[in-house]
Amino acid sequence: DSDDLWLPQKLEAQFHALNGAGAGWCYTNYELLDGDDRPIPLRAGMFRPLSGRIAHALLSDETGASIVTLLLRRDLFETLGGFDETLRLREDLDFELRLAQAADAIAVPDILVRVRDHSDRKTRSAARPHESTAKIYERFLERRPDRALARLARRKWAYHLAEAGALRLAAGDMKAAGRLLVQALIQKDKPGHWMRAAARGLLALARNRLGAR
Repeated sequence: DSDDLWLPQKLEAQFHALNGAGAGWCYTNYELLDGDDRPIPLRAGMFRPLSGRIAHALLSDETGASIVTLLLRRDLFETLGGFDETLRLREDLDFELRLAQAADAIAVPDILVRVRDHSDRKTRSAARPHESTAKIYERFLERRPDRALARLARRKWAYHLAEAGALRLAAGDMKAAGRLLVQALIQKDKPGHWMRAAARGLLALARNRLGAR
């Protein structure tokens, strides 16, 4: 992304790792920076240098691959059809999951990218982020992955459906909230998480209505 930073040795390190392993793509460790370029903890996910077919590891949060760290072979990118530009958000996640299913990865454990996480970052101001993320897992399941991957993807799908329902509930959009929360139940979201999400949405709705008086 335009405001993130590649360290000077990034491409060289990944080029040698990629060729040495004969893998299709490469990802690296990274760190977040705040608006003053000071390192801060990751807000979500984690990096572990796992190589090979890592779709299972990505879906189970055993590791994370930031899109700005990737280096991959051009023929692989073209075979996959590149990014799906019909998606308005999370096209990076969609691409990474397709990539992780299609080819072996090689991980470089060094921090070679610095990602700026500031208030003007587009992903932080995106509307309905959980609905966009849920759609990616729905699309993943439509490609009929094996049973183990499908189980993990369905769990992720259900989680984001419930979170999306909570946000819709807080906004007073009862019809959309009900649809999303029912979908989350159908996809077997964990009961504890589903109840917490619904309660959070109802509490936020009550606060919003009291504040509007």
